[in-house]
Amino acid sequence: MMLTLALYWYDSFLLLARNEAVLVRGWRNRWRAGFGANGLKLGAREPYLPNPLTPHWPLFRLSWSLEGDSPEARVARPLQVPDEIALLQPFAMGSGLLLFMVLPIVLFLPLGFAFLVGTVAALYLNILVALGLVFWRRRRLHLSSKQFAGQAFECLVCPPFSVNLVRRLCAKMPVDESFTAATARLVPGEGLAAVNAQCLIRLEEQMDFEPEGSARMSSLEAAKARFTQAIRP
Repeated sequence: MMLTLALYWYDSFLLLARNEAVLVRGWRNRWRAGFGANGLKLGAREPYLPNPLTPHWPLFRLSWSLEGDSPEARVARPLQVPDEIALLQPFAMGSGLLLFMVLPIVLFLPLGFAFLVGTVAALYLNILVALGLVFWRRRRLHLSSKQFAGQAFECLVCPPFSVNLVRRLCAKMPVDESFTAATARLVPGEGLAAVNAQCLIRLEEQMDFEPEGSARMSSLEAAKARFTQAIRP
């Protein structure tokens, strides 16, 4: 069970660049932003572990320009969640419940070998049905046949990866909208102020390494002024 949990966390773990963050669509389709651990960098990247209890929530990894986003980047290909993701959410929850709730009960209580076989069979049936839906709607999910085969192989060989099926599919979807543009459109007021504050922290860190008077420093200072203004009530 420890190995199963470790594999699930490994598959969930992200290392975000200084200009990257995530957007998660959660309860009642409300969006919220997530940033890496700014005080703990690994190879100049920030570690981020999504909520382990919500693998069925769509999660998108987006980037933003430290110098400021161009208007074109805001309208090229906006972030949106295909309807097919909603069909797959129950299967992601099902894999999680079977792996981390039902299987430990079957393993550690004297319920008999038949219960263990039944749990494993239910787990793989859940994975196979989910993969069948993915294959059926793979074009809408922007998956090539080769990419689908890779996802299917990993989920079948390593069932903890199937818990992250929704997150894995979201990672394959092409999104041209920047993180800052998407949050301005999707995240409500208080959450947006917190997003701007986090972006400002990372922007100021970058300014510490930029030579004074450079053209990029001017762009960074202009971006800082915009973020500062956005934070003020």
